[in-house]
Amino acid sequence: MLYQNQWRLPNQQNAYDLRQDFLDETDWENLVRWQKILTPFRELCVQEEGRAQEAGREGQYGTLQSAIGGMNFMYDVLKNAQKEVNKDSNDPEQIELTEYYNSGINAAWLKLEKYFALTDRSPLYVAAIVLHPGRRFEYFEEKWEKHPSWIKKARESFKNLFHSYCNNVSIADSIDELEIQPKEPKSAYQAYNEVSLNYLDRKRRKQKGKGRESLDLDIYSKSFDRRLIGMKDPLTWWRQHEGDYPILARMAYDIFSIPGMSTEVERIFSAAKKLVTDERNCLGPEIVEACECQRHWLKADLIE
Repeated sequence: MLYQNQWRLPNQQNAYDLRQDFLDETDWENLVRWQKILTPFRELCVQEEGRAQEAGREGQYGTLQSAIGGMNFMYDVLKNAQKEVNKDSNDPEQIELTEYYNSGINAAWLKLEKYFALTDRSPLYVAAIVLHPGRRFEYFEEKWEKHPSWIKKARESFKNLFHSYCNNVSIADSIDELEIQPKEPKSAYQAYNEVSLNYLDRKRRKQKGKGRESLDLDIYSKSFDRRLIGMKDPLTWWRQHEGDYPILARMAYDIFSIPGMSTEVERIFSAAKKLVTDERNCLGPEIVEACECQRHWLKADLIE
């Protein structure tokens, strides 16, 4: 406004008159209204492109679980915005303005529906939400309550992915991973008095042929605990329960390692550019990868 008040038409031939582009009071009101509609979109993007590396928040945001959740959120924002716009649709003086806002909201809706449809190409988006202990299938049952066919499709998608993991990942491998952790030395009596790991391995192999994995999935799906709704780091929960659900835990480790946005990947490329300089242009890809991994581990206090 200050610039507009101080601007004067230049004393030049064919000088462009900026006064025809000045924003009036109505223009500023429209901008404020659009800002109100778009602010939640900006807040969502800023949060999801951030780094969740603080202790206890490693899996809180920025992972694949945010994809469908973010689009559900944007869908509700657009729906509420359209309701707010259309409440004045019966006012003859507001008809043109209402059509103006509806055209913008509908354009955003079409773009959102396009990317929503793309999530059907991979079951990982659904799986990322189901494998969050504080969401599971209950999330879809609430958010998609008016779309039962979507819920059914999500269940089938996750079950197909789960069974593909059952065929490719043996339960014995998952048990072996649990035994890698160092243990205190035991006396012969202590070792004898415990349940044999070999016995548990044989038992699980027998149960595998009887649909043990499907039973684990049913138990996990039906054991929702409302105390986990506010959980910040789902990976901590899976580390504590990987012995109960070995296949699901393997899925969680794989899927929660996938970033929801490419922002962090771009950061890594930028950092690698500083590593590979004119003086260090002979570094091989394995060395660059090792250096970048070590840099991230050091920043996350995973190593000293």
